[in-house]
Amino acid sequence: MGHAEPLLPRAFDSRGRLQMAETSLEAFDESGRPGQLFLVHHYDPADLSAGHKLAVTGSGGVTRHYSAAELRQLPERDVTAVLECAGNGRGHLTDRAPGNQFGLGMFGQATWKGVRLADVLADFGFDDTWEYAIVDAPDSGVTKPENIAAHFAKGLPKFKALHEDTILAWAMDGQQLPAEHGGPLRLIVPGWYGIWWVKWVSHIELTDAKFTGFWQNQRYTYQDANGTVTSIVEDQLPRAIILRPMDGQHLQDPVRVSGVAWSGEHQIAAVNISIDDGRTWTQSRLTLPSDRWAAACFECEIPVGLPRGLRRISAQAIDNAGRVQPWTSIRNRLGYGNNDIQTVTVDLSA
Repeated sequence: MGHAEPLLPRAFDSRGRLQMAETSLEAFDESGRPGQLFLVHHYDPADLSAGHKLAVTGSGGVTRHYSAAELRQLPERDVTAVLECAGNGRGHLTDRAPGNQFGLGMFGQATWKGVRLADVLADFGFDDTWEYAIVDAPDSGVTKPENIAAHFAKGLPKFKALHEDTILAWAMDGQQLPAEHGGPLRLIVPGWYGIWWVKWVSHIELTDAKFTGFWQNQRYTYQDANGTVTSIVEDQLPRAIILRPMDGQHLQDPVRVSGVAWSGEHQIAAVNISIDDGRTWTQSRLTLPSDRWAAACFECEIPVGLPRGLRRISAQAIDNAGRVQPWTSIRNRLGYGNNDIQTVTVDLSA
């Protein structure tokens, strides 16, 4: 096999910079860490000064500003978690949905370092009259095809805002967080799709009013065929990704299948492998991560001596809440949360 480029460009912004890019599956190591992390910007990235500060506003309207140095005086927290775009796998849908037709490389695992959002709010001195933390970013623009002017913001529910692993990160895998991935400060919301992981966080407001922003109530929602919103895109669905062998690879016995799996708010309980389109399944060997939000690793050998030629290999994740990755996920108009079972085809040679 040749060496693929780590990132596959999908879109460029108005200044010709990479705006959306998918990680090639060949560029992942067996723990699910990418050669380069996928990229999604909804507007031109914000240009932030070195003196960027975080503003926090309480439910009474009082605001306090935190410099980077002040945030780093609070206890540090490391969180290893899988970041996944809600549009991951949209391009594999049989019924096309609007938007970029991503393959399965819109995910990546990293170790994020920062400060708990709960610790920042405790230092600020919040009361209990709020239900949502509105997390604002300075990037804005006009979205298509809706033609709506908006800035990027999300209304994080209180229970998730105060979770001990929800952090404001300034580093990724031991390095300063790059601007293209949200530096100097990015919200990390483990278990939830990447739309919640707000980049370039500039302002957090505590409120008891339900958030009605575009990026929460119109885009990144599950909608029926008529465009009626049925729910908001939140936690990741169970998914197993076969990383080895690659689709279309020519192989001889023995064939080892390996990959990673995750399931949002829940943990992986099993990953099963089928070589006969689901008629029978073999349970893979599972290595559970030591970190709560990291991917589980799986591996399995398919039987030796199968008839030569094309063979389909499928992987199915099951989590500890009993959720089973389906052959066909629940369809929605915008193609979010497609967690259809992945199948790779290999060519067995004599």
